[in-house]
Amino acid sequence: MIFRFVSLTIFFNIFIVSLIGQTPENEVVRYENISFIENGTSLSLPYAGGLNSPLYTEADLNNDGILDLFIYDRADDSGNYIFRSGPNQYFSGYEFQKNLPPLAGFALMYDYNCDEVPDLFTSSKFNDLGTITGSDAIVVYKGEFDNNNELQFTLAKEKLTTTNNQELFSLTDNVPSIVDIDNDGDLDILTFKTSAGKQVAFYKNQSMELFNHCDSLVYDLITDCHGEFTDDGLIPLTLNTDCAKLMEESISSRHGVSSLLSFDNDDDGLYELMIGNEFYNSVTVLFNDGTSDVAHFYEQDNSFPTNTTPINMESLPTPSMVDVNMDGVGEILISNRSTASSQNYACTKVYQIDETGNFDLASDTFLVNNMIDVGEQATPVFFDFDQDGLTDLLIGNSGYFNPLSGLSGGITAYRNIGDTNNPQFQLVDRNFENIEVYDWNFIAPTFGDLDGDGDEDMIIGEGSGKIHYFQNTAGPNNPVTFTTAIPEYQGIDIGKNATPQIIDLNRDGLLDLVIGTQAGFLVYYPNNGTTTNPIFDESIIQLGDVDTRFIGESAGYSAPIVSDLENPGTYILYAGSQSGNLFRYNEIEGNLSAGASFNEMTNTFADIRIGVRSRIDLADIDNDNQIEMVISNSRGGIGIYKFGENVSTVDLPSEADYVISPNPSSNGFYIAGPDLHQAINFQIFTVDGKKVLTTYHNVGNRIRIMENESLSTGLYFIEIQFEDKNITRKVVKSEY
Repeated sequence: MIFRFVSLTIFFNIFIVSLIGQTPENEVVRYENISFIENGTSLSLPYAGGLNSPLYTEADLNNDGILDLFIYDRADDSGNYIFRSGPNQYFSGYEFQKNLPPLAGFALMYDYNCDEVPDLFTSSKFNDLGTITGSDAIVVYKGEFDNNNELQFTLAKEKLTTTNNQELFSLTDNVPSIVDIDNDGDLDILTFKTSAGKQVAFYKNQSMELFNHCDSLVYDLITDCHGEFTDDGLIPLTLNTDCAKLMEESISSRHGVSSLLSFDNDDDGLYELMIGNEFYNSVTVLFNDGTSDVAHFYEQDNSFPTNTTPINMESLPTPSMVDVNMDGVGEILISNRSTASSQNYACTKVYQIDETGNFDLASDTFLVNNMIDVGEQATPVFFDFDQDGLTDLLIGNSGYFNPLSGLSGGITAYRNIGDTNNPQFQLVDRNFENIEVYDWNFIAPTFGDLDGDGDEDMIIGEGSGKIHYFQNTAGPNNPVTFTTAIPEYQGIDIGKNATPQIIDLNRDGLLDLVIGTQAGFLVYYPNNGTTTNPIFDESIIQLGDVDTRFIGESAGYSAPIVSDLENPGTYILYAGSQSGNLFRYNEIEGNLSAGASFNEMTNTFADIRIGVRSRIDLADIDNDNQIEMVISNSRGGIGIYKFGENVSTVDLPSEADYVISPNPSSNGFYIAGPDLHQAINFQIFTVDGKKVLTTYHNVGNRIRIMENESLSTGLYFIEIQFEDKNITRKVVKSEY
């Protein structure tokens, strides 16, 4: 079994890829000129979704002087840039998101150093293997615009601490309030002090007091009991708490995971506090009549806003404040941060202040109504379901949130209403073929003529690991008509989360099954029957030694698509994964026996990553002899990409053709492989992405790499750089 070490981990993506040049995959670009229509309106953000558990802040993300929206989604720790050009005028900033550092727990953008560039506050930090370190802390990254007005980040503070070097504790799952509480020009922090604490701590930024400028992150704990209230996880909260006495008591209960928002409700210069709690569907607003230095909450509203539809958000409602209509007055946004029971479509409610000073519900699908969003766990497939000669788009899912029945997976259908060269998709059904009635989840459809009658039948894989068969009785060239499901088709059960593809993998004229698994490998079922009576009575587990896990991942959620669209007659395997990266394999033909291995060309194809649990499909949807790829994420969103003319690497040497010897070595390395005379550089990197001083020269048909003599023993990476690709090999410097 392949189990990737550091060179194939998320670390490699973050550090090494950022250092190397372009690859042939740079010609895979977003296919932006496709229109998606829902409810008679073209979506302005079709590929920006989905949203499940969002948290919002306003920041100028592209240095144009207009405040944009930064969205952190707790569902997969993703960051999303939504640019604005005016009220209700949104466009995706996807191409800039690649510069974000790893996020966890929460992520908020504020300008802490007053340079008018957004900085980033998040919880915890990832090490080189993608594992969270320093949990229950606040990490700060300094923002800076480069020459292209792309926002770049450098680590400013690995862990916020107080002036006496005590950790500024903030539970990873909590959302702190980061605001200038005392109005002195620097950013303070409110957060529940401990994971079991019942009161909010006020950490005052001492930057202005100590240095007379705001660009330091120096904090003092002013009080453990901000506003003199306690949160025992019960409503109503306890006001006018005797804080000194509370400090002497043992903690018997806790507040639960909470989200804090400070806002000045009555323009008196004092900040009210809004609290969302995992135990309740509502939020509590605490009203402040203290001073800028010492808050005192004298009144609470537990059914905010009382004048209109009160907040009712399933599990852990989280407040944000955003000037949605850009009129200078902020709106309250309430989103669902629970990853267990997310209101995955109607996930953000907007409360707008009216002329009387009251907040009214204006929308419950903020931004989502501009996006393709099918709820959770999207699985797309191109398929002409109405048989009009135009490729349509179907997207399986785990369902849309329903507080009464929970999730029931289904298929969302977009019909292609364009022409053969200009696809245009229109939403026609959010429950295609009434699949929701079966009460499955993690729906993954695939199509093929399994009964030999000239039309394509449907197989659905789902969360239980089983697959189900739907016969198409429409006949050739007719819109599909599927019969009732034949459940648990031929007893096939791969464990969990079956993601099937129907394809003649062994090219014997019979359609086979390749099924991705939650574990991260593939199961192959060759068809031992006939064209009209398929029989899947044997299987090869872990086909091609494919494994889509990275180190630290217990599951890989492999989602395979085998295709010869790139080079007719030669199969290429693409596989989505838990990480969201795309794996790409060749050397598949005649290599299907148990124990055989496909060649992994890359596990970061085109550096595309729109979210975790990626699933893909390929087709030429506009008949231009170039491939289009649809890719989805666990948040219910998709993106569509177009392959350039030079993407295919079928005939290029694989990484396996480049041999490093001796390895390990105490005194340099030799590289052997094809076309080395065309390489433009050879470099060595440490495991944390630092370049090592390197010299090299030709020795016959090999390259001799001479590393710095002071290089310590351990693991390194040799990178062979060509004009159109980069190949990285793992090497070990030994002592002797």
